[in-house]
Amino acid sequence: MEKNVKYFGVKYFGASLILIALIFSASFYSYNVGLQVGQLEHPLLKGYVTIDVVRDGVLIFHEEGPNTITTIGFDYVQDMIGDNSSTIVNRACWIGASNSSSSPAVSWTFLPGQFNNTASQGNGLGRAKGTYTRTSATEWTLSKQFTASEAIASVQLAGLFWDASAHDNCLLCAKSFTAVTLAANDQITITWTLSLSQG
Repeated sequence: MEKNVKYFGVKYFGASLILIALIFSASFYSYNVGLQVGQLEHPLLKGYVTIDVVRDGVLIFHEEGPNTITTIGFDYVQDMIGDNSSTIVNRACWIGASNSSSSPAVSWTFLPGQFNNTASQGNGLGRAKGTYTRTSATEWTLSKQFTASEAIASVQLAGLFWDASAHDNCLLCAKSFTAVTLAANDQITITWTLSLSQG
């Protein structure tokens, strides 16, 4: 009987060790897969977006939440900080909007359906330079108030760029939000809060 008890104890202990090893392996695998496929945000660079719509002086829409930083956005940051041969001179301070229902992805290089300032799409929401405000040593905001020149249906996507006009390969991050329809003269303010941390 004593022998059986000891055998059972050793067997139970061995099974526990195997279970712990399996849990550790699964966690390690998930971590590495996360690094390979990309995350919505890098732990050292984060973005948070606020969207406000005002009509006749009254706030009619408010939404806020984290954004998606793109892979080329991370490349841009790396080039700006460490690549002394980089030809990039533009700052990521240009804000644009769209009525595309696409969900932001880290693989994006441009903002789908972005409004522009041409005669065929001059609705007042074309890409424009945001106002920079330093809030701390590790945080800053970029904000732009747009005024709709006509009714615009289902505005629901915003992007932050490092080029004033290029269509592709300059998207740092993007944010989708609940679709909102603007009337002429409505004001929509898009504010990006970016922060750096030590992980």
